[in-house]
Amino acid sequence: MFDLRDRLLQTAWDEGIRVEAYPIRFTKAFLAEIPDGYCIAMDPDQIRSAAEEACLLAHELGHYFTGCLYSVESSPQIKGRCEHRATTWAARTLCPPGKLRRAITKGCHTQWELAEELSLPEPLVAFALDLYRRQRRL
Repeated sequence: MFDLRDRLLQTAWDEGIRVEAYPIRFTKAFLAEIPDGYCIAMDPDQIRSAAEEACLLAHELGHYFTGCLYSVESSPQIKGRCEHRATTWAARTLCPPGKLRRAITKGCHTQWELAEELSLPEPLVAFALDLYRRQRRL
């Protein structure tokens, strides 16, 4: 997982996105547009594992790469659409279909087994499985 985290941090660096540890009360991480670009704020006190940190970082990069940003004043529909697109980007980046297929071939059949094999949070694996099944990619 350390390599994956490093690759995501390198991606952020390459895009000029600062990644900062910051105490946050309302969420674990968020992407903010700042005067000189973008910043991902992450609250290390709320993050429980390297897998969760990579997942959060990928999700926030998903907001950036999909252009799905919103403000506090945005409608619930806009917020939901942006969150879905960011999570989809994270799932495709961290848990592509081929990676899932290889884990299934190795004998992983439940979501928790797949999550453990891939060193990813189970909710992200569940999202990816649902996404790829709907797209008939698994």
